[in-house]
Amino acid sequence: MRTHKYKLGSSVKLENLNASSASVWNECLKLKEMWDYAHGYWTTSKACELWLDKKMTKSQALHSQSIQSVRERYFKAFTSFFGLRRNGNTKAKPPHKKRNM
Repeated sequence: MRTHKYKLGSSVKLENLNASSASVWNECLKLKEMWDYAHGYWTTSKACELWLDKKMTKSQALHSQSIQSVRERYFKAFTSFFGLRRNGNTKAKPPHKKRNM
């Protein structure tokens, strides 16, 4: 399989999509912090994912599958963080930064 990379100039449509995905990421971050505070520990359980999916606002500018993809990437980043820590990487940090809009 071949892949090609194209350089795209900035456009309003792409900037709006980036801002929308950043908004979903930031909402995931906020809701995950609420979950962790309520349960007293960090987790990436399926129950946490389902709860977060129910609590997320449905008025996002993205399609539901795009929102789901951003949410899955957020939890994949957390799982990766836990794996790095388990393997002894003390410099690994959890996904905690807000994305720019």
